[in-house]
Amino acid sequence: MRPALFTVILMGIFVTACQQQSGENGRGTPAGPVVATIGGHNIHEMDIDAEFAGMPEQFQQLKNDAQLRGLVLQTLIRRHALSQHAREVGLHTDSDVQQRMQRANSDILISALQEWEINRLPPPSEEEIKAYYEAHKEDFGAPEQVHARHILVDSEKKAWEMLTALRKGKKFETLAAEHSLDDSNKNRGGDLNWFPRGVMVKPFEDAAFNLKRIGAVSSPVQSDFGWHVVELLGKRKASQLPMDQVRGDIVSALKQEHIESWVQSVIEQKGVEILKDEYIQTEAQP
Repeated sequence: MRPALFTVILMGIFVTACQQQSGENGRGTPAGPVVATIGGHNIHEMDIDAEFAGMPEQFQQLKNDAQLRGLVLQTLIRRHALSQHAREVGLHTDSDVQQRMQRANSDILISALQEWEINRLPPPSEEEIKAYYEAHKEDFGAPEQVHARHILVDSEKKAWEMLTALRKGKKFETLAAEHSLDDSNKNRGGDLNWFPRGVMVKPFEDAAFNLKRIGAVSSPVQSDFGWHVVELLGKRKASQLPMDQVRGDIVSALKQEHIESWVQSVIEQKGVEILKDEYIQTEAQP
């Protein structure tokens, strides 16, 4: 099972990875023992290590597994064989391919540059974190929610029949399974799980939020979908997440704000001149 899952990750690497440099790790230091050659190109232990370094953490922890290292090596062999053949047939001289290679190269450089800038940043101060939290409290709150289930039928008469059956002791989930027109949840007894305002159609939403007692059932409610009988299963008041609970999100947001500001400053430093007036407004739009 593990090699099969690993192969999925490797296919993603194969699609997106760039041609590896041979003989060195990119910093002028030896790349370690050669483990394979293909078309005169050496593949080193460090090339395999570099592939693991770009994988999710759970796979990085398996980098010493011989079987998985072998799978990585096969991916590298496949990559080099096909990229070499692409050059042999002259695809590297095709103008469209060259543009795509340039874009990929630029994307890699930009990603590396942003990582470089983030690594230079000092950690945000407690004052910065608190100020961001206070200014964005609405982003760290959970709205009022209800947990409800329903039976959807095609007429008011049918809805009243459902309500009468409930009052006589028939189970809600049984009626939903037998009669509800909502196929997405009828097999769960009509359970709609938790939801805030603004998710469901308004007549249904109003009925659900107006129920006060857990287990209470509404009178028939009409919406664009038909007639509903709604039961309240739970209620949650609006709440505010404490700052310590969202500290990591705030730090990430502050870093992103810095990067966006820094990118704009870099663009301005390089000097921009838009030569077609019709593009100026387009560029200014978010």
